[in-house]
Amino acid sequence: LGNPGQGKTSFCKRLLYDYHGVYAKHLLDKPVFRIKFRNLTDVARLIDNPLDSLFGYLEKILPEIDQSLFNKSLLVLDGLDELMITEHMEYKMADEFLRKLLRMSEGFPNLKVIVTSRYHVDMEKLKNVCLFLNISPLNLAQQQTWLQKYLHFYPECKLTDELLEQFNKGDKYNHIKELIDQPILLHIVATTYTEATTDITEYANRAKVYDRLFTQLIERKWAKDGQIEALERITKEDLRSMLQEIALAIFQSGREYLHKSELEALIKEKGLFKNAPNRVMQDDVVKGLMMAAYMRETEKSSPDETTTDERSNYGIEFMHKSLQEYLTAEKMWAE
Repeated sequence: LGNPGQGKTSFCKRLLYDYHGVYAKHLLDKPVFRIKFRNLTDVARLIDNPLDSLFGYLEKILPEIDQSLFNKSLLVLDGLDELMITEHMEYKMADEFLRKLLRMSEGFPNLKVIVTSRYHVDMEKLKNVCLFLNISPLNLAQQQTWLQKYLHFYPECKLTDELLEQFNKGDKYNHIKELIDQPILLHIVATTYTEATTDITEYANRAKVYDRLFTQLIERKWAKDGQIEALERITKEDLRSMLQEIALAIFQSGREYLHKSELEALIKEKGLFKNAPNRVMQDDVVKGLMMAAYMRETEKSSPDETTTDERSNYGIEFMHKSLQEYLTAEKMWAE
């Protein structure tokens, strides 16, 4: 389990790398298969009969695979939460999938399964039958190691090891500390930490810190792309307003994302793209917004065969909940 951008997928890739590399001699002789949930299109079958569905998916890729090999393998199943987003499903479906997966795998003692997800599973009900591991936040030493690698490519950044050490001491910097113990948020702080922003201190409250981050991110995006056709009629204020509306809608949804259908309804209801020339330009603005505010699309790699719209199943989300929470509060305060 881990937050967005915290390293769940990187862990899976590293696991496969090490399994076939430096640790190969010390591990069980067991085939390993990594499957990304976003590639699975028959979700009803997946939830109803997980092992049968997973074997069928692998069979299409590896025709030579047989059931006996599958039954003694290590399955690395990556991104259960992304399946919930692309299929516009309630998170309780993740629990149902895991329960059935556990129940079915009991008959195959040599089959081992690793599943990655965010914190959308009922750990209390499942903790007695499976092992839960959480990816820990970055400690000070890890933050400093990350920063030195970042400075190699961006020497103009004014963030220092000494400042990171200062931010990790005591409670007065908690509003900054919560930003730098997650990789994706540490990256945001580093990209905006220039000569003009080194006055972030205990006197700058959380709202001021987030306001500065979004102001700089949007101004940078607008300055860079403001003259392209998709954004030529969109102001910086328009971008901020759009982000606020999307953040509030995500908050009201009770989830951490908007499905494509919900986003389109919001665009129509709020007139978010009234200054954009056409639909194609609207899509460009959305993509620009996501890059500016560290948002991302979670999209199927393989669209359903039953639809002609290759983008029929995707969600739009912020890379970290705290970014969405700040913009939601800002929207309500502004209103």
